[in-house]
Amino acid sequence: LSGLTWGYAQRGERLDRKDRHIASVLAGIRRKHARPPVQKEAILPEDLRDMLATLPHDLRGLRDRAILLIGFAGGLRRSEIVSLDHGKDDTPDSGGWVEILEDGVLLTLRGKTGWREVEIARGSSDQTCPVHALTQWLHYARIDFGPIFVATSRNGLKATSERLSDKHVARLIKSCAREAGLRPDLPEAERVRLFSGHSLRAGLASSAEVDERYVQKQLGHASAEMTRRYQRRRDRFRLNLTKPYVAEYQARFAYDTVLATDLMADGVFFDNVMTTQSWQTQDIYGNPVQIDANEDGVADDPAAFDAAWKEGVFHEIQAFR
Repeated sequence: LSGLTWGYAQRGERLDRKDRHIASVLAGIRRKHARPPVQKEAILPEDLRDMLATLPHDLRGLRDRAILLIGFAGGLRRSEIVSLDHGKDDTPDSGGWVEILEDGVLLTLRGKTGWREVEIARGSSDQTCPVHALTQWLHYARIDFGPIFVATSRNGLKATSERLSDKHVARLIKSCAREAGLRPDLPEAERVRLFSGHSLRAGLASSAEVDERYVQKQLGHASAEMTRRYQRRRDRFRLNLTKPYVAEYQARFAYDTVLATDLMADGVFFDNVMTTQSWQTQDIYGNPVQIDANEDGVADDPAAFDAAWKEGVFHEIQAFR
């Protein structure tokens, strides 16, 4: 339909997509064929480390390491990764530029929701630090102008001036995920289909232990609902009340919130007070899930899990009191 609309526009004519005849056909298609969107697998920090270990120790390896780490830490789309330039207005097709600072790197990006800034701090280890990976690539590739992520010569010894396609990012992720043996429970063809450029963004959204609004800002989403679609967790709850420190953190957060209002709040609402959770056997998309609250790699016994959860709920309320 978008193609037809474009074709009409090229001929100086207008196709009304809201026409009742078109709307009726589209409604029929949705009724018959509609299904939940197929989501790509999230690449979590432990997955990323395994993927980095598969890269060669040459110029291409330096470049691809920087792509994966910057893409993950910034929650970038694959098109945003390859559109980065070294400086502002270096090239006409630039989608943004980088500023390397003492404490990290600042990316200025032109995304779907307009221009935004993405801050990436230095990591605790050079092996997984996105800023270190980027500076190493720029140094050894001798890039000080134009596109940051470019192709290399056939022998892999020299960087060219040719900007990479966003398809390179997708191929890189699929290749590294396969080589790293991610999701070994699935056939290889299915494993490859599970991962794509969006896996980096989904991985950041799923693993970031910060308030949701900061994740939304980093990803450049216009709404929190879109950010939640990217949050996929395979092995733990967002708020695991079987952990005493989680219950105590929640209680302290509620207490501090009351004090911040100068005691004007007349109550606190805890939304985790159901004393059982083992009845949850599917995620919001209908996919089966197994709960592993104690993180031992084995699905929890329902009775033991419910007992631990109930204890956590009461511990949270008692700690708040």
